Amino acid sequence: MPTVTPAVVASFLCLFARCAGFLQAAPLTSDTVVPRRLRAAAAALIAIALVPVRPAMTLEALPMVLPCELLLGLAAGFAGKLVLAGAEVGGQLIGFELELGFAEMFDPSLGEQALPTHRLAISLAGLAFLVTGGLEESIRVLGRASVDGRSLMHAIRSLIAQSGDMFIYGLRMLAPVLVAAVTANFAGALASRAAPALNVFSVMLALVLVIGGVALIATAPAFARELYNLGRQVTTATANAVIR
Repeated sequence: MPTVTPAVVASFLCLFARCAGFLQAAPLTSDTVVPRRLRAAAAALIAIALVPVRPAMTLEALPMVLPCELLLGLAAGFAGKLVLAGAEVGGQLIGFELELGFAEMFDPSLGEQALPTHRLAISLAGLAFLVTGGLEESIRVLGRASVDGRSLMHAIRSLIAQSGDMFIYGLRMLAPVLVAAVTANFAGALASRAAPALNVFSVMLALVLVIGGVALIATAPAFARELYNLGRQVTTATANAVIR
């Protein structure tokens, strides 16, 4: 345990600001179901653990460095959160394509109605983030050297670069179900054409669910690889937000 000096206190405050910003915006910890007091306590504990590896800083530099540290933590956490949002988009679109609108439930983490596939996709992507070393990489990001204008601009550029990719990740997850839904609708249209007396609307929901379920089962290995790659992208986005 280092001796408590003004330099150690300054280093702790900078680390606490970065950790607090990161946990406020990072994947998993940014959910509203995680109490703010728990995030603050976790930020303080992480900051205490990382003080020995952080270069010393003077109290006079705090007014300039502290806001930058907070912004850097927010940018690093939100960069990973943007990639994870691809799983949210994919899960929500999968539910829509499978006609699961009747199964909407209130999601306390969003404060609104959400489909069950939405929460399932987020949970699986969060597990993939942890499996691919996201927790360890997050600690490395929090313990890196003091922030300056160059590193802050790098974090902002990384955040902007990730913002356009979440729809791509979502569409890649959606692709098998989208093909299955189009196939089911095409089959329903042919059946309606061949048998005009058939009430298509009474069988379309079951048809879409069956074909979509078969497509998900058949493409399960590819879907798992896609989730794993998504978790790795979240880890990479979080790490790249801070200059090594």
